[in-house]
Amino acid sequence: MQRIDEVLTSMGCPKLNLLVRSLNDKVLAFYEHLGYAQDDSRSIGKRLISDL
Repeated sequence: MQRIDEVLTSMGCPKLNLLVRSLNDKVLAFYEHLGYAQDDSRSIGKRLISDL
């Protein structure tokens, strides 16, 4: 992930956004440990086929 940050920063990319399901605690903790934080935005979608 650090290398990705470096490459994107060198290309002038101002921000990296990730989409993680809110119930995926382990992945959320992993990215929070790397400095990612929740934005004040909302992703909306429409599930066509249930995966739960």
